[in-house]
Amino acid sequence: MGSAGLVVALSFLLFPWLAHADESYQPPPAAPGFNAVATCLAADQVWLLVEANGEVLANQCVGTPASGEEALAQGGMQIRFAQGRLICSLSGHPEQCPATFTGSYWNYYHGEAGTPYTYSAQGAASRRPQPGSIEAWCYNEPDEESCTPGLLTIIRDGEQITVPGAISPSDYIDPAVTSNEAVPVPDSTPWALISTGALIAAGALVLLWWRRRTSPADEQLGGR
Repeated sequence: MGSAGLVVALSFLLFPWLAHADESYQPPPAAPGFNAVATCLAADQVWLLVEANGEVLANQCVGTPASGEEALAQGGMQIRFAQGRLICSLSGHPEQCPATFTGSYWNYYHGEAGTPYTYSAQGAASRRPQPGSIEAWCYNEPDEESCTPGLLTIIRDGEQITVPGAISPSDYIDPAVTSNEAVPVPDSTPWALISTGALIAAGALVLLWWRRRTSPADEQLGGR
């Protein structure tokens, strides 16, 4: 492998989000009697719902993301982090990450067709969305302790999938499907890891150079 190829390979191993930055994704074609959400889940893919201040920022199929962060990025959400890689802003909501906690934050849930949402016990960086599941986010108002995303209308075989306890039509939402283009996950990896990766890459290049200088082929040709 040439030096350039070695650096690229090491970059993708050390910083895997770079490998997904330019990937394009096409949702599965709609099936008869299924709406877009049900088609996505039936194909063992992940659906993303993001709500903020009464606005739906994302409502689309995002394929098979490797993490909650990648699901957001695949759904076109521009992510900004606070300390500890906590998500403090999605696509300008809020416009600036608060300098101090105001009571509002991004609430992270997941669920499946026919089940209520579960508040995620893992952060978006470490959670791997399950095939056929929903990733749901909402941003609560300062006077609210938390928020819960709306239950999506899911039509399968011509019938709506209901959630136990949600019996009123007003309990469900059916927002327009979005088609946001994917964006890269921000590369706000801790600098210690970046420095380590740089040192490993530099060491690999030095080793490759040394091997070339001391190889038998170089000695036969009179190289130094």
